[in-house]
Amino acid sequence: MTPEHLRLNRGWATAVSALHEPVLTWILKSRTTCTIITGVAFLQLSLSASGLSAWRSPLHSTFGVPDFGCGLTRAVLALLRGDLQTALILHAFAPLIVAALILIALAAIIPSKLRDETVAWVETIERRTGLTAILLIGLVLYWLARLLIMREAFILLVS
Repeated sequence: MTPEHLRLNRGWATAVSALHEPVLTWILKSRTTCTIITGVAFLQLSLSASGLSAWRSPLHSTFGVPDFGCGLTRAVLALLRGDLQTALILHAFAPLIVAALILIALAAIIPSKLRDETVAWVETIERRTGLTAILLIGLVLYWLARLLIMREAFILLVS
């Protein structure tokens, strides 16, 4: 192989290994981070459920372009009410976000030994599969599909 091929192969290997870097594990390792995320999520959902102004997307507020999370708060609220169909119409990633938020909330409160075992389990899954990176890439692709293919329906949905 030529030096150019070796450099390209190393670059590709680096990119692939970056997909397997644990992201959720990093969050779960810190009780403080888990507590902050849980508190912010609870505040966002509570404000939105009560009809008060919740956090708005800076991208949507400034440029009128929905971001990848537009509709997610309403989707999570629909899911928590047991309305899976509405939740999936509003945002297909709502069930995954709820599962992640439950895991993060539990990591903030469960005993250290159980939390350490859970973190090790999540890290193993992330390193072996790259699942978190795949889901994040999927979220961006889902957003692009909604924005480019179903633009009018997407904008009406999040308005």
